[in-house]
Amino acid sequence: MEKPRHLTSLVIRLLQDEKLQPASYVGKVPGVEDLVIIPGQGVAYFKVDNERFDREAFEAALGRECSLDFARESTFPWYALYQF
Repeated sequence: MEKPRHLTSLVIRLLQDEKLQPASYVGKVPGVEDLVIIPGQGVAYFKVDNERFDREAFEAALGRECSLDFARESTFPWYALYQF
């Protein structure tokens, strides 16, 4: 049986009028496994594999720099990952 991968949630606050396309991230940016965008809340939820995640490729796809803090503990609250 294959060992399950540990994925981390990363939440990015969208800039005003920013539109993200999942196809630009999932399968294109190393380590990004899934993306859910919630325009009404102005956030994008990424599921990332920390072992494969490429920050430079992520920021290039995003078109801007951002500070990234990942949860290290499974008890870390997801809402603490908001990036401003």
